[in-house]
Amino acid sequence: MAELKRRKVFRVAAVYGGGAFVVLQVADILAEGLQLPPAFLGAISIVAIAAFPLVLFLAWVYERTPQGMRRTAPATGDELTEIVEQPAGRQWPAGILALAGTGLLLAGGWTVLQSARGAPESADTHAVAADSTADLSSIAVLPFANVSGDEENERFALGVHNDIHTRLTRLSDLRVISRRSVMEYSDTNDDLAEIANELDVGAILTGSAQRAGGTLRINVELVDPHSAESLWAESYDREWTVDGQLEIQADIAERVARSLEVTLSQAERQSLATALTRDPEAYDYYIEAIESFDKGFEAASSLVAVERAQRAVELDPDFAAAWAMLGHAHLYLYWDGHDRTPERRALAEEALDRALEIAPDLPDVRAAVGRMHYWGYLDYERALEVLLPLEREAPSTRYVLDGIAAIKRRQGNMEEAVDYFLRAYELDPLHATWGSEAGLTYYLLRRYDEALPLIETTVVRDPGGGFAYGAMARTLIARDGDVAAAREYLDRGVALRAVSPFLDYEAVLAEVFDRRYEAALARLDAVGGEAIGELQFRWYPTDLMRGRILAFQGDTAGSREAYEAAIEVLEAERERLPDDERIAGALGLAYAGLGLEEKALAEVDRGVGLMPVEREYWRGIHRLEERARVLVRAGRTDEAIDEIETLLAQPGELSPAVLNLDPEWDTLREHPRFQALVAD
Repeated sequence: MAELKRRKVFRVAAVYGGGAFVVLQVADILAEGLQLPPAFLGAISIVAIAAFPLVLFLAWVYERTPQGMRRTAPATGDELTEIVEQPAGRQWPAGILALAGTGLLLAGGWTVLQSARGAPESADTHAVAADSTADLSSIAVLPFANVSGDEENERFALGVHNDIHTRLTRLSDLRVISRRSVMEYSDTNDDLAEIANELDVGAILTGSAQRAGGTLRINVELVDPHSAESLWAESYDREWTVDGQLEIQADIAERVARSLEVTLSQAERQSLATALTRDPEAYDYYIEAIESFDKGFEAASSLVAVERAQRAVELDPDFAAAWAMLGHAHLYLYWDGHDRTPERRALAEEALDRALEIAPDLPDVRAAVGRMHYWGYLDYERALEVLLPLEREAPSTRYVLDGIAAIKRRQGNMEEAVDYFLRAYELDPLHATWGSEAGLTYYLLRRYDEALPLIETTVVRDPGGGFAYGAMARTLIARDGDVAAAREYLDRGVALRAVSPFLDYEAVLAEVFDRRYEAALARLDAVGGEAIGELQFRWYPTDLMRGRILAFQGDTAGSREAYEAAIEVLEAERERLPDDERIAGALGLAYAGLGLEEKALAEVDRGVGLMPVEREYWRGIHRLEERARVLVRAGRTDEAIDEIETLLAQPGELSPAVLNLDPEWDTLREHPRFQALVAD
């Protein structure tokens, strides 16, 4: 005891324990205030406790001297005599202080570790059993049953379900399956364990909601589907008021989180208690806007979403999420090329500015603002500054993970994009869009065998959508030039009357690749309309494609007439949209078709300048390919092959199989460099 005191081990233990206790308490306060992850507290606690024996060892071995730190010298003869003869009782005060310091350290560490683990609060009446097998990190909120069966109550039950689902998506430590996927289980009798396996979740919330006259009745149950054990259940039966309904929905969300042992920050508690709107009618219009927007990539769906969201904000001008949905729908019309005018973008920006005024911290608003930076201005860094924190704080929020994935792809970071698309797919497994987007990213990486199964999931899940049929055809042709297999998918899509500019364009292109020019013209006539193709990437008048096909047939007069008609349309569009790179690229191809080489090169170079790959990778490589096509028609063979080599050396849509099929490159086929590219 005396030797421990002489070497100041007691003093070090007391000081270290007290100091560590203070540090741990400050860390606990900072972690909640700054919303740091639980791992932060756990790491600090473990380091503080694990370092304690080392500190005591160093105190025993070393001492501070005027010459610096030195190994502690053995006790001298006089010191040994004093140690041996010293009464033991004189050492107890120092020992007690050391024990107190050790106790403070252990108590502080234990408290903070429990906080990091999220120790459950007071138990509910029907709380989770101690031996539950539930995975407490993932949940599916199934659609609530409409017990009365009438249409009005169907909308009410839908609204209650959506509100509870939305509140839970705001939690950082909970993976919540998307609304789009869980809606597949409306009126289902499927076994909960089977549903859990399909959605890969450990907990399922089921319920029913009814409003009859002035009475409100909501029943909910949280279930571990694998053991069929009830984790929590409650019935709410009371007089209906808007405030009362919102309080119940907030209570359900918080008690679900508590039963799943989710650690809630103060900000998350407040978020769970915050309603999107107090106007039930406005909320119904908001849900209709979401449902329409989720239907697909076509302009009609977004236009209906605009109309419904506009009605919602008219009823409740302070409905921030509806303003965000309105901005998002306007923005998609601009981004995907349906209406790429400054006026449409301004409508989106106006709606999002209003949403930010009302609720700048709402995840739905922040996600839409991130899209504005991305879709509206191609400002990827600012978009990621908004979305990456949301990934940590509320990763289940709509348009977050897939938004990051899409941005990474536009930046040319394909591997990261695949990872994020697959994570988005985990949250929305039944919709399959994000699976096919991951597949399309593999396609750009020319990893076709990995791309095809993922794109096929969308064909299976959404047989009426045209996008996946076109993507399957494109990938099969790019992999090994299998036009026959591609045509099977295209014909299936056409037979089902699947709607997609992607499908239409690929159907015409497959016939061109197969040198079936009459069939290609017939497909083109069947499409109709002013333009053909994926409007986001290219805006090709139907006559531009017609001129190309007729030229391949050797119909010079017919080709010239079609190109002239295309130029007339494109020059008018250039007046309307002078900075649209799609118009510049298409004009270059049309001028080249007429042999106007200088004008053609000027336009495609303008297109490359408006959309270089450094600004937007995917659209940028389309402009480079258009430039290569113009160079071929101008007879500048080596320059064209240089451009093709550049395109093949990086992720993209061009492949050796496509080069081998496309008649556009026929004049290069005897060139040794081109032959080497095709052979690869």
